[in-house]
Amino acid sequence: MFTAQRPRVATIPPARPRPPHGGLLVLAGLLAGLVLLGLAGGPGRVQAATPVAVPAPHVSPPKYPPALFPPPAAPTPPWTAHYSGGVPTARGPRAPHPVQPTDVVTGSWTNRFPDLYAVSATSSDDAWAAGEYGHLLHYTGGAWTASDPPALRGVNIERLKMLSATSGWASTEYQAFQYDGTTWQERSTGLTDTLSLGTIAPAAPNDVWATLSYDSAFGEAELAHWTGTRWITASLGLTDTVLLEDITMLSPSDGWAAGTEFKPEPSPARACLFHYDGAHWTVAPAPPGAAYLYNIWANASGELWALGAPTNSPTFFYHYSAGAWTGWAAPPNVDPYALAMADSSNGWATGAGGILHWDGTAWTVEYQGRTTYALAAAPGA
Repeated sequence: MFTAQRPRVATIPPARPRPPHGGLLVLAGLLAGLVLLGLAGGPGRVQAATPVAVPAPHVSPPKYPPALFPPPAAPTPPWTAHYSGGVPTARGPRAPHPVQPTDVVTGSWTNRFPDLYAVSATSSDDAWAAGEYGHLLHYTGGAWTASDPPALRGVNIERLKMLSATSGWASTEYQAFQYDGTTWQERSTGLTDTLSLGTIAPAAPNDVWATLSYDSAFGEAELAHWTGTRWITASLGLTDTVLLEDITMLSPSDGWAAGTEFKPEPSPARACLFHYDGAHWTVAPAPPGAAYLYNIWANASGELWALGAPTNSPTFFYHYSAGAWTGWAAPPNVDPYALAMADSSNGWATGAGGILHWDGTAWTVEYQGRTTYALAAAPGA
């Protein structure tokens, strides 16, 4: 198994590998409003995560998603595999079949199972998933159907965030698209080689923030902002090398961005957290001892969840409530790198080796074996 690891020097680390091509299944599990995408694996045992104090640095660096995985196997209930058309096989050539409406056709070649990279849900009965070649699926009425809008055709969609059933955004590094309830329209004005998108976070239909991609970040403490007519950069005012990994917007006047600040050796990397009040981004207290933050979730009351790690440590869950941070080491045999909370007492994380669940008290392994790359939890579902 190959992994990409974070550097321990003051340089920008390599981009996280995208989901590997070949053998990708679409995994849609609507359990408490949860929607996931993933690769197949095998079953395993349940093991709880024990709350601990936020630690000092120790052991080996955190891992990015693996680059190679074993061949897929049948999913274990309650997770159900959904395919975009035809009959799936584990790997290699697939039997010829007539072109179906759910297929994606490029020239004379038909790709029956485009890889899916992103998922977003607004309720337990409304979700979207997107990926290669502009392949877009919509979940409503208890079933997935292909949308595949003309504006997205041929574009590898990497990010997707729906504000409601009639409003949302999808993006790749150099292109962005807005959904108005009827059509998807391109909104890429201002995007260049030095201003390209990472994680996208709409605060309102025409007020959208995003982290910069690895290709254009160059260590600058900057975000991208869609003003309603074009994309611009917004500086956070730091001089050290900063890599912002994730952003979430609760409203046009309430948002959070998280990442890592790298200083020249021998100074260690440290996690950084920023809050937006509608006018300014300001530094907020990050989890004590954390060197990296990968994902951030927030609610209107100021409660936060984050995925990250101390220096030279496996992944940790961090929780901010009542003015204090608490940390949990992730259960063994599952390396999470995506986090979605339905509410403060019901959350999910997914990554290499399985799916984890937070029940308000502890993180436990809900499912082990299948590797998933993106998930969304619908509030109140």
